[in-house]
Amino acid sequence: IPALQIAEDTRIAEELYTVDSLQPHFALVVAENVQANMNQMVFDVINYNLDNFTDKNYRTEGKVVDTDYILITVGTFENAAEADKWLSAFDPLANIRGAENAVISLYIISRDNLEKLTNDKNTTRYRIFYETAYRSKK
Repeated sequence: IPALQIAEDTRIAEELYTVDSLQPHFALVVAENVQANMNQMVFDVINYNLDNFTDKNYRTEGKVVDTDYILITVGTFENAAEADKWLSAFDPLANIRGAENAVISLYIISRDNLEKLTNDKNTTRYRIFYETAYRSKK
């Protein structure tokens, strides 16, 4: 059954998400442990941006999605390359208190795909797309 689920998630991800690296992008901090302190995590990401990107005005927002995971968005970045620079520099273990227990994953996502993820609410499917669309290109 897990193999069938992966195949189904892959098929849905391919249909749902599209690559557009020139579109405005966001960085995503996803915490799978919903017991983590979301407000503390958002505060720590904001402080990281204030310390490291004083010339930028990145908006940082957090929300718990269906009691399944915490989703923190950072942006808006001009394109995928700008978002990836932020993502490459950000170390959750060094910058978020309690990160070791939060089960954190980091991604970049386009504006349109963020809307699709917000509706789909399935980070596994987005991760499948992300690994193919962004990570395999490096």
